[in-house]
Amino acid sequence: MLLEISIKNFVIIKEETISFENGLNIITGETGSGKSLIIDCISALCGGKFAKENIRTGESRAFVQALFYIGNNHIVKEIMCENGIIEDTEDQLVISREINESGRTSCRVNGQIVTLTIVKKLTQFLVDIIGQNEHQLLFNINNHINFLDQYGEESTILLKEDMKEIVGKIKLLTEKLNKLNVDNQERERKIDLLNFQIDEINKANLKVDEEEILKNRRLILIHAEKLYNSICYIYDDLYNGASSPSAIDKINSSINHMNEIVSIDDKINSFKTVIETALYSLDDIKHELRNYKDNIEINDDEVNEIEERLHLISKLKRKYGNTIKQIIEYKSSMEADYNQLINSEQIANNLLVEINNYNLQYKQKSKELSNIRLSLSKKLENEVEKTLDELNMKGAKFIISITSNEDIISFNGIDKVEFLLSSNPGEVPKPLIKIASGGEISRVLLSIKYCLLNNHSGSCLVFDEVDAGIGGLTADIVGKKLKSISQKSQGICITHLPQIASYGDNHIQTQKIIEKEKTYTLIKNLNYEERIIEISRMLSGNKDVEMSLLHAKALLEQKKLP
Repeated sequence: MLLEISIKNFVIIKEETISFENGLNIITGETGSGKSLIIDCISALCGGKFAKENIRTGESRAFVQALFYIGNNHIVKEIMCENGIIEDTEDQLVISREINESGRTSCRVNGQIVTLTIVKKLTQFLVDIIGQNEHQLLFNINNHINFLDQYGEESTILLKEDMKEIVGKIKLLTEKLNKLNVDNQERERKIDLLNFQIDEINKANLKVDEEEILKNRRLILIHAEKLYNSICYIYDDLYNGASSPSAIDKINSSINHMNEIVSIDDKINSFKTVIETALYSLDDIKHELRNYKDNIEINDDEVNEIEERLHLISKLKRKYGNTIKQIIEYKSSMEADYNQLINSEQIANNLLVEINNYNLQYKQKSKELSNIRLSLSKKLENEVEKTLDELNMKGAKFIISITSNEDIISFNGIDKVEFLLSSNPGEVPKPLIKIASGGEISRVLLSIKYCLLNNHSGSCLVFDEVDAGIGGLTADIVGKKLKSISQKSQGICITHLPQIASYGDNHIQTQKIIEKEKTYTLIKNLNYEERIIEISRMLSGNKDVEMSLLHAKALLEQKKLP
């Protein structure tokens, strides 16, 4: 149930808080006073349009927030739990959206930042807005099957989930089969190409880290002469000392001098230890350094071989991958494709067996769903006709046409569903889109929603333009039906008709105020006396006409029972 909405800087609404009650909440006001803005705010809180153009002129941001009581709504609580949203101890849920002048928006649930997708998931089980969009859904026959399936509750929902899974597998397997079913010439061309590519990579006998090793070896060979000369110079400097004492000789001399003075000061010992360590280290690498020098060779042939190998690797990288690892992985992929093509006939046969098995499951499930729909359609026809009769469409016939085509593969099954209406006895049933009267289509939609509500009560129903094209006695009957609906699910209804407004349990009025060349909407929950004045205005256009005031009071004092 929707308890409250707070609105700030939304179009011409400066800052307002609206309280809603259980039962039927009526919203009235002069044309252009901001009634529809309330519905726009509810829509925005349900994940609908919320753009920077909605920000009140002169302000930097707009803000809307709704407070819901969720009670034992287990589905909503499961969604909250799945997304780490903390539950309120009083079973209340706060949803808010904010947008700034740059167009950046934020969504919060119970103070936690969430995505718009999560908001939509939650609110689809909290609010159902029935307005112009719903009328358009009713005109589109592709949506009629969904209306009928909603009436079936779990029996259709579970079947459609099974069929969605089956259809998904049929499509996936069919795509695989189509890839295999190429003509023989194309198949042979692909086999030859794959065979050549695999053979080319195999002959290269690539190793994952060899490119780096080859590059390092090439660098050494290219600079072999420089390496040899430098190492010879270093070795002579350290160990030979042909024209002057070597480094080893000088270090040994230093150690001898240390031995002569070590008894004078103990600190000399630490210096001596460091110098001796250096001597041992130089002595340790003497053999390795000589071997390294002796093994340096200038080999132009090896350089050429390395260049050719690197050129081959570069060529393969251009064709098959940016690294040797990617080339090897690509080869594995090609081998899988090659094996599939070689064994395509057997694979195709296996796929056909799988597809046929799923097709049998699909036929069974779709037939089962079709039978359920046939049963549901008769029941829904009777309920809608009964409700239409109550809504002053005496003798109207509501017909659900179901045609089946077993060649269709769809998670909706093999059925095509269309709603037809004969508004008056003796008239030929027509598609809903060909019904000229806005009042009739509004009552058909209200009837269908009322019948669906018998199976799906609990959410807040928002009615926008439900009074289009009706008046007089019919308006009173529609008001009574809205009252009846609101006993099962909270109702919010914008109306221009006093007959409907008088049925409200809570009456909200919008007024357009202009002060200092600025326009804003004033929103107010009316008390009993204020309701009399507002309904009087709706009756006569003048709230001070005595007869209108008496009529308004009489309307409110009638017992408005469902």
